[in-house]
Amino acid sequence: MLKQSAVAFIILILVTINGSCDIASTAAGATLISSKTPDSQSTVPVELTVQWPSPAGTHPPYLIFRTDRLYTDGHLWLKQESEDIVRIGLTYYGQIGLGALEDMGMPEPGTQLIKGNSFGCFFVGDDCMIYDFPAPINGKIVEINENIVRDKSLINSSPYDDGWMVLVQMDNPSELHDLLTYDEYFQSSCPPCHCNN
Repeated sequence: MLKQSAVAFIILILVTINGSCDIASTAAGATLISSKTPDSQSTVPVELTVQWPSPAGTHPPYLIFRTDRLYTDGHLWLKQESEDIVRIGLTYYGQIGLGALEDMGMPEPGTQLIKGNSFGCFFVGDDCMIYDFPAPINGKIVEINENIVRDKSLINSSPYDDGWMVLVQMDNPSELHDLLTYDEYFQSSCPPCHCNN
């Protein structure tokens, strides 16, 4: 665990110092192939693309993590838009696992979220497997992304941007402290990290 934390920390230091990085290998077997920053003045990265070997060609050759948001172990991301508003979506890693969506069940604006209870679902594959989303926080949905209702493929093609799901007004912003940071989510979802335990 200490080794994994050190690897994630080294990646963050490399990106923070350089702003935009060249290729740099890590001890965990992952390779940092790019980073983007909000503007040329900033040294805080908002996106890391981490590459790892794909053993049987069953996965794409890279994962994308955004360092400007929090994560759940159910593969949702949360980005704080204001003091009490968060945007929620499915992570890049999560959409890989689900594959192409057949249909979805989305809540209406005004719906109250109860932490741990389902607030929506995706129907996946020919057998219509259902994937529920447990709410990561308590709050009220103030907006749903109508674009994904019209075009479900945005969840797969742009999970961090155009494919976001809902905007939520939080009841208690301190609940964000219970979520995973970028490096914690990276360690739990990046395949080389599991191989090096």
